[in-house]
Amino acid sequence: MEYEDKKIEYDMNNEILKLQIHINKLKRDLENIKSDYLSLKNKLSFFYRTYQDRIGKLYLELDRLKLKFAKIQLDNSLNQKNDDFIKHHIKESLFEKEMELNKIEDEISSNLSGDEDIEEVPEDLVPASYDKIKIIYRKLASRFHPDKARSEQERIIFHNLMSEINLAYDQLDIRKLQELVEALGCENDDSLASQIKILRNKIVSLNNEIEEVSIKIQELKSLNIYNLYKKVDEMLEYGIDLLSKIESSILLEIDKYNKKLKNLGKIDL
Repeated sequence: MEYEDKKIEYDMNNEILKLQIHINKLKRDLENIKSDYLSLKNKLSFFYRTYQDRIGKLYLELDRLKLKFAKIQLDNSLNQKNDDFIKHHIKESLFEKEMELNKIEDEISSNLSGDEDIEEVPEDLVPASYDKIKIIYRKLASRFHPDKARSEQERIIFHNLMSEINLAYDQLDIRKLQELVEALGCENDDSLASQIKILRNKIVSLNNEIEEVSIKIQELKSLNIYNLYKKVDEMLEYGIDLLSKIESSILLEIDKYNKKLKNLGKIDL
């Protein structure tokens, strides 16, 4: 009987070791995928601002010139027909188009005004919430502090858990602390079976986090700006600056409409 008990204990300790190794791998995977996500997000953010600064504003200028040209042509045509109803209807449509262009211009200016994405900062926690955070934290710390460990293997497990608990506490993340309470359990069960349960829950949690970040990366890659970014990047490998080509093309169009307006003798300086 004693031999069987020792065998069971040996097998459970073995499983704990394997689970911990797997957790460490998942943590590295999570850090890597988070790094990939932030890198892609920053690249797209920088590219978007570059595009709006170089191309977006030119498209807006071209649309304004086209609108001005259309208004002059319509005015000349409607003045000849002297149809007030048609004139009013068309001018109303052109006014709506102008308002739409103003809105786009405001959005471009807003997007170019900052160098970094601004994240919402939650309001300070009310005292009652902070007290609750301290209670949850102490409950977790009293159970999983490394000094409470009975073996070196358990100390390593508790050390990793406390790192996560401390991070949630420092960030005043009450939701994360509550999730840890549910995932880890805080009953006074020091058995090997309890430790295995804790580690398995941790693996599920890490896999969920990895999946969430993977979804965020796919969402970024589904954006039109990502497809354009990839196209520009691919063309650069062949020594072709696609943005410069687009820029030159729009500038030619702008010049063409400026000449048309000048010929009409109605250019507004």
